Amino acid sequence: MPGERFEIEPEESIREPRQGSGCLKGCLIVVAVIVALFVIFGVVAFFQWRGWATAMATTAIEQSLDASNLPAQEKLEVQRELGRVMEAFKANEITVPQFGEIITALLESPLLNMIVVSVIEAQYLDKSDLNAEEIAAGRVTLRRFVSGVIDERINEEDIEKVLSHIADLQPDGTWIFRQQVSDEDLRAMLASAKKEADAAEIPEDVAEVDPSEEVRQIVDGVLGEQMQ
Repeated sequence: MPGERFEIEPEESIREPRQGSGCLKGCLIVVAVIVALFVIFGVVAFFQWRGWATAMATTAIEQSLDASNLPAQEKLEVQRELGRVMEAFKANEITVPQFGEIITALLESPLLNMIVVSVIEAQYLDKSDLNAEEIAAGRVTLRRFVSGVIDERINEEDIEKVLSHIADLQPDGTWIFRQQVSDEDLRAMLASAKKEADAAEIPEDVAEVDPSEEVRQIVDGVLGEQMQ
């Protein structure tokens, strides 16, 4: 879905409000850190403003983790692992290509699926009045659907069918995610997501990862003993 933009904006509704997060931008509310790091990498490659880029990336990471429903300790560990990369980059201890390689590895890892789903769960599913069985099934559906989106096994047209239940497409191509989402809309979104995941034959046992350990392995895999 390159080139599309995603935002959340207030809207009037008679439904009970369920507030979203301002940092939810990107494909299926893609975590702000992913979008920001792509932008930052391009800027850094041209301007070499390491300190500025590090500050922006750090802010994006903090906002994204805050928007997720990861356990508090896990959020701290992820911040710590990514923080050592940011500080090393700021201090000119790692190169721009190495920084880019780390970002690419993060985007291609199961970590992206987990964090994106975590944010969606925290901002919509966990704030709904769906019963425990629906929420449990919804989590499985979200993991399958997002996995299919990331792997490009679910096409853009089908993605938009799912998004249409919780977001509105603007004339300029921007998706505006609703701050107020009814249980009916949420159920419709999950049913649509399940339909597309089934059609794409996405398995239910989507890989689970330890976020901080995944980040550590990616960083160490790129930099080796340099970051020890």
